Order: sequence, then structure tokens, then C-alpha cells
Amino acid sequence: MLRKPTSKICFRDDELWRQQPPGTIICFRNCRLFRNGTFGSDSDDELWVRDGKVLDHQRIFYGERKRPNLWVDCGGLTLAPGFVDIQMNGAFGVDFTSMAQMGDGKKALEELEEVALKILAFGVTAFCPTIITTRPEAYKMFLKVLNEYNSTRGARILGAHFEGPFISPIRVGCHPKSLVIASLQDNSLDSVYGHDLSKLSYVTIAPELPGAIETIAFFCQKGIEVAIGHSDASYEEAQKAVAAGAKNITHLFNAMRPMGHRGDPGIFGLLAMCNIQPVYYGLIADGIHVNELAIQMAFNANPSGAILVTDGIAALGQGNGRHSLGNVSVRVEGHVAKVDGTETLAGSVSSMPHCVLTFSKVLNKISNKCSGLVEALKAASFNPANFLGIATEMGTLKEGSNADFVLIDDQLNVFATFIGAIKCHQSDE
Repeated sequence: MLRKPTSKICFRDDELWRQQPPGTIICFRNCRLFRNGTFGSDSDDELWVRDGKVLDHQRIFYGERKRPNLWVDCGGLTLAPGFVDIQMNGAFGVDFTSMAQMGDGKKALEELEEVALKILAFGVTAFCPTIITTRPEAYKMFLKVLNEYNSTRGARILGAHFEGPFISPIRVGCHPKSLVIASLQDNSLDSVYGHDLSKLSYVTIAPELPGAIETIAFFCQKGIEVAIGHSDASYEEAQKAVAAGAKNITHLFNAMRPMGHRGDPGIFGLLAMCNIQPVYYGLIADGIHVNELAIQMAFNANPSGAILVTDGIAALGQGNGRHSLGNVSVRVEGHVAKVDGTETLAGSVSSMPHCVLTFSKVLNKISNKCSGLVEALKAASFNPANFLGIATEMGTLKEGSNADFVLIDDQLNVFATFIGAIKCHQSDE
């Protein structure tokens, strides 16, 4: 016999802050459900979860003959997979590179958890803390901290992204040029990153450096993804990197050789390979780092490869003033962060919802056939998860995946964020 639900509550109810008894089936309903890369029909507007995992409601209803124990009214909001930010240098006054350089393990653990908790307000349920070009001991220190990190509070930490030091000396962007290592032939990875790479999710490498192609292949064999970035690579050099296993381009258009219309197209030429050997490309869609027309051009060339990243720095959520990005002093005015005393951009202070909304609006200008919001939500959840090889766990809300999701309105305001179906953040609105 089918059991009747025991209670009906609103998503704002305090009961959702607590772990439910094992086996409790919760149904989130009265929502615009976005999963598997699309919005569901009127008959597919419910998300069933149990023990922190997404269920196939038809299999549960007809196979197990069970109904939800708890019905949650989502107030007509959009329910979408939580955002996955794979390039975040810091936020809320915390700079991950500075943290690693300080060498204070206890403080680092506290600051990591602080960011993981506060970033929930932006709908981010998982992220890769990014370390830019710095000294070798800082990379080793940060991996040690991640190995010790065991907090279950806040957004999930997916492992580190090391954006350096193996980058081009002429495409450093805001990275300290004096700490760049421009060859991988004479530098063992152990001496720079250490022996234990279990918490390293992916690295950014300039493929034109001596020894880079062999290093890319090495990382990929160990299950560590590789992105091309901060690079002056030719198209041929970029192709070799992809053939060796590289799957992503770090912050496309920034800190890379400009595309040539007569000669070599450089890294950008990889987007034309989408039907042969597709690559992902990170976009900082904050309205500052990349022109709208450039975004449209990239999306038209490779619509399934876009990954939205914030490239957030410690100033994210902090306001105007002077901040740090590793060894670099940064000044923030309005929504723009620059290396102090220069006009060089130094990461972003825009949130992921802002980037999703901006990207969505840009895509809506391309064609009525393209749903900007659909593509933007995919670029902020499924695409980054798929690049990292964890799309079965997050980014889709498919059966068996983590019940990590956000409730948002049409303007990308975040009303609530859930990790494993437990409400971890709720707005005051």
C-alpha cells in the first residue's frame, strides 16, 4: 500500500536545515525544474531525493510502491543544479595563494571552511580553490591542507587548481613574472608540487614550454585534468596539447596570444575542432574580462564547451579598496579589480549568479533558437563537472547524483542553497 505523505512544508521551513531520518523521501515541488541540461515539462516538475541523493520518482513510485514522506513547496522558483566554480582564487577577504604562502595550517583550514560556507549565498555548491604562480613550498602546503580538510559544512571542495607556475613569461597577466618557471624539462614536478597529488584536480600549463607536452600526458595518465592557459602557443602547439590530453582553455581571450585572421589563430583555433576533438573553455562573463561579441563568437564556434568561472579574488564580497592576490597588490573600484598602479586586470569580484545572468543575456541576443538561461545554467554546472569527470555526481540532478541544488528566480537571485538535500543557505528576502 502507498503511504501518504506525513507533512507539507515551505522551502523556508527550518526543518530543512536538519538531517532527515535515514530513508526519508523528500519531494521538492511547485518549481521550474532544470535538470539534465533542460527545463522539465509540467508533468516533470518534482525532484525526489533520499539520503542526499536524487531519485527516479517513477521507479520509486511504481517499483518500490512508495510516496514521499515530506513535500516541500518551492514557491514557483527555478530549481537547478548547484553552481560549480572551478576557478576561484579566493573570496570574502581570503586569498588562497596567500594562505598557502603563510604556512599556517590551522588558520588555512578555518579560512577554507569560511569561504565554503559563505559562497553558498551565491549558489555555489562545489569549487576548486585556485593557486596562482607562487613558490613551490606554497603548492605543497596547500595540498597538505586539502588532505587535512574534512569539514562537511558548506560547499564541496573538489581539489585544487594550480594556475602556474608553468606559464609563458610573456602572458603572465597579473601573475608575478619572477616566480614563473618557463621550462618543465629541468624542473621535476615533485620539486614544485610535491609527491602527493591526490588533492590536485587540474592544472593550467602553457603548452609551448619545453617539456610541456610530456607533462600534460603525465598528468592526464594520473587522472589530473589539464587546461591550456597563460600561453603564447601557436595553433599547432595547442593541438599537440589536446592530443596529449588537455581538455580546457583557462579564461579564454585573457592572457593568451590574440587570434590571427591571416596567420596562426593560436589557442582560439581549438574551438573550431568541436566536431573532431572538442575542448572546454573558461569564460569570465562579468561584463569586463570579455566583450559580448567575443562571447558570442566563442559560443557560436563551440556551443557545448563553455564553462563559466568567476576567477574570483579575495575582494569578492568585500567591496572597494586594496586587496591581495598572492604576492600581487590589487585595487578594486566598482566591479573592476586591477593590479595596483596598472591597468592589468587581476581576477574578478563578480559572483557566479552575476556571470550566469550576463552570459544568458548575451546568448539571448544571438538567436531566438538559443535559450540563454539553459546554456548559462549548463555552463555553470554540468560543463565544469563534466570537464572534471564528476558529472555523475553533480551538475545534472540525474538519478543517483548528489542532491546539490539552488532555488533562484529569473534574475538569478539565490533564495536557498542545498547540499545533499539539506538547506545550507537561505536568503533574507
